[in-house]
Amino acid sequence: MLAPLTGGGNLPFRRLCTEMGADVTVGEMAVVKKLLGGSPSEFALLKSHPDERRFGVQLADKRTETLVEGARLAESRGARFVDLNCGCPIDQITRRGLGASLLRKPAKLGRLVAAMKGAVSIPVTVTLRAGWHEDKVNVSDVRGRVRRGAPARSRSTDAPASSGTARRPTGSSSGRSRRSGECR
Repeated sequence: MLAPLTGGGNLPFRRLCTEMGADVTVGEMAVVKKLLGGSPSEFALLKSHPDERRFGVQLADKRTETLVEGARLAESRGARFVDLNCGCPIDQITRRGLGASLLRKPAKLGRLVAAMKGAVSIPVTVTLRAGWHEDKVNVSDVRGRVRRGAPARSRSTDAPASSGTARRPTGSSSGRSRRSGECR
């Protein structure tokens, strides 16, 4: 599988990776607001080649309505799955409430994914980090809410559900992301 690579996962590179054996490819993160605004450079991120048999589109947004539209757009353009980016730690993205900053609100994230799943017939996946901050490791809670569609929980159970380490977003793309798996 070839994961999304900002600034490097373009169509020619993905074709090369497909020739070298990658059977699942994902385009670079597309900001839904720019897609819906008609940005040609953002639309280029949705293009795939016929050799990419399992091509997915990665989306970034924080609003239900726009993510639903973005998922439908990706599906209409031939994506085999759509991925919600919750792993990008870059300040330019997180300052706008996108990427890894979505991990701060697991219930909202669960609702976003549920809406996307309800809007398209292709699988919806989520790229996650261990947590927003090294002291805020919550991947287990986030993963559970994404899978269940974010049921209500009492205040006392909203604490992080796992322990471990996570890197603090610093404006670089360092730190590991991991895909939680298919949500469909």
